[in-house]
Amino acid sequence: MLEDLMIIVELEQRPIKHFKANKNGIFYEVHVDYKDHYSSTK
Repeated sequence: MLEDLMIIVELEQRPIKHFKANKNGIFYEVHVDYKDHYSSTK
């Protein structure tokens, strides 16, 4: 569990691409354009 969290932290610190997990626990790439991302998802 702790190792998984460390991996997530490393992925989230990448400057160009951002990784998140969906409700199934599968990681997918999200572009680091937060304004468009959050405005489109309410």
